[in-house]
Amino acid sequence: MKLMAMLRAALVGFVATVAWGAGAGAQERVPVVFIPGIGGSLLADQATPNKIVFGSVKQSMDQFAKLELPADRAKNRLVATDILRQAQRARGDSVDQYNLLMARFAKLGYREGVDLFTFAYDWRLSNFETAESLRRFLAAKNLAGRPIDIVAHSMGGLVTTIYLQKYATEQRVRNFVAMGTPFYGAVKSIRALAEGFAVFGIENYLVVSAGSEGTVYKVFASMDSIYELMPTYGDCCYTRASESAPLQEFSLTSSDLVWNRFGLFLKEKSGAPTNPAYMARMRANIAELRRLVDLPLPANVRLQVVVSEAAESTMIQFLGAKRGIGKPVWGIGKFAGDGTVPKISAMGRADPASVIWSRQEHGLIFEDDQIWPRLAALLR
Repeated sequence: MKLMAMLRAALVGFVATVAWGAGAGAQERVPVVFIPGIGGSLLADQATPNKIVFGSVKQSMDQFAKLELPADRAKNRLVATDILRQAQRARGDSVDQYNLLMARFAKLGYREGVDLFTFAYDWRLSNFETAESLRRFLAAKNLAGRPIDIVAHSMGGLVTTIYLQKYATEQRVRNFVAMGTPFYGAVKSIRALAEGFAVFGIENYLVVSAGSEGTVYKVFASMDSIYELMPTYGDCCYTRASESAPLQEFSLTSSDLVWNRFGLFLKEKSGAPTNPAYMARMRANIAELRRLVDLPLPANVRLQVVVSEAAESTMIQFLGAKRGIGKPVWGIGKFAGDGTVPKISAMGRADPASVIWSRQEHGLIFEDDQIWPRLAALLR
């Protein structure tokens, strides 16, 4: 009996040791936090979270006007409920979106809710507000102050940049992987404001079919995030005095005259909240964001950028009317980007040695077999 008791005790100790070892191994893996881009989170009515307002083409077409961001944020009824894992198309079938990325992480052994966390957010808000939400999210998940890796797609990289720069003393981010991040903006944001051009996976003609063009302009012009995506790299903005005159480069954000005319143009176009105080805040946000992008990241953070130049239709420039903005406004394609973000913007200030080249376009820049061996080694 004594021998049996000793054997049972030894067995219990062995099982406990194995279980502790497995738990310790799991704890030793640095958790990954994934942050999606603009349009990359489901938005629902906060009173009825199962009532999705943005999440598929049909839903977004039917309820597009509800995406207008109220000037009084206290009246904002929409909340983010999850990342956009699967997108339903107009004809009724669905395609995987971030499900593809989650599957990549699963192959590396990550388990969602254990060492893989997804941060859904209201992508209409300013990236500065979202960075504050990210801070609260990390605290709620018991990740604040712990070593983590952040993988961000598109605008999620701007949210991450703000978070890293503002809270450098309280975070321990090890790797920051920015996939197709518009560090210096993208022309599509201007087209969204000036022409109602879609920027998040819904074709423009489908959006317009959901309501008047005025509604489309008004929705886009109400979103702080759209302004913060405006291009600020060199060789982005041109105008001409007449159809036959040479192109003249100008800066949309640094010229008081051009910026004021831009605000007047938007007000005439959409009637959106483009009053002087609002436009001044948007301009200040753009300037502060670009300042943070240009600062060196905290010493503990290793930056890796995933960049693509696979799309020959990337809009790298836009042409405005003779007063700087107005009709005509259109993109000028160059063979230097992923179809949405120009290479010059996606690289930002990253060391060229930290660039991982993808062969995919913007929406699926992460769905490329050739980038994952390097990412797997980085996150190990």
